[in-house]
Amino acid sequence: MAFGKRAGKKNGPSVTADGGRLTIDCRPCGGPACISDGRCAACICSVVRSTGEIDSILIRSATDTAYHGEAVELVRDLASAYAMATADLADRRGSRCRMCRKSFAHIMADQLPLFPEIDIEALRQRTAQIPVSNEVCGICVSDSARMAEELWSALCRLSARIAEYGGGGF
Repeated sequence: MAFGKRAGKKNGPSVTADGGRLTIDCRPCGGPACISDGRCAACICSVVRSTGEIDSILIRSATDTAYHGEAVELVRDLASAYAMATADLADRRGSRCRMCRKSFAHIMADQLPLFPEIDIEALRQRTAQIPVSNEVCGICVSDSARMAEELWSALCRLSARIAEYGGGGF
């Protein structure tokens, strides 16, 4: 059975899932509708991570792009990396932490528009410069630095796989 929904943004893509096939209609966005474009990658990854098991992805735009087999696996892995980049680790410590500049969500805020080409050096410098005032803050800063490194490693491995697949990496 097919279902359709809006991806959440006004004039954003409409999404239809029919069995194992996911169709993302990017024509209303007016963007390039390309997984290698940062804005599109974030949007596509957000849709893919909220969808169940899929076998194929069709991205509708002026020129439709279909992903099957290994390409779908790569997009799903990229969606997992996006989920890691948008993780809100502050939830486990309380709502006050969410607004803190030491939180992972705050540290990643300016990097999300660049996804998947994040600047790991900027993240490293940002976490190294944060003053730690208590044990909980120290844990949060440490978690943020660890998550940034894990995200970087995941994106490097994924870029290498994409390059092997013939996509040139990112």
